[in-house]
Amino acid sequence: MPTPKPTSKAGVLKGKDAIDAYQKSIRPEAVAKANLDAKKALEAKYPGMFLPEVRTSTHINRGN
Repeated sequence: MPTPKPTSKAGVLKGKDAIDAYQKSIRPEAVAKANLDAKKALEAKYPGMFLPEVRTSTHINRGN
């Protein structure tokens, strides 16, 4: 007779506690790397989709 798997609901978080635990588990470095990887994959599939960011300030000089 096979032994049943132990089931424990003591470690299951719900609601606000689950959200807080999830947010604590996410590292900003990992999120930045995932975004960069996704951007690279899109650039490989659609070349020229992302233009390089050349603007260094928010001020627009119109020559006035």
